[in-house]
Amino acid sequence: FCWHSGTQYTGYFADLGRARASVDRLAELIEFLAAQPAVRRVNVVSYSAGAPLASAALDAYARRIPDGPIDQRRERAKLG
Repeated sequence: FCWHSGTQYTGYFADLGRARASVDRLAELIEFLAAQPAVRRVNVVSYSAGAPLASAALDAYARRIPDGPIDQRRERAKLG
């Protein structure tokens, strides 16, 4: 996930809108990666306009994990 604002400072604000529109897709990607047997951990790194996106996507992903003891939920999440 990445956006290029070009050389215009005002492009950053358009990036914020594109980032918000991508929350569900990023949550789906995290969920897909965590479901792969060969994957031990999923690490998410973000900055700038991507930070609110990552935070919202991680929240959306966490809400998809079935209820249960916190240790089991952490293991299912596979977040690094």
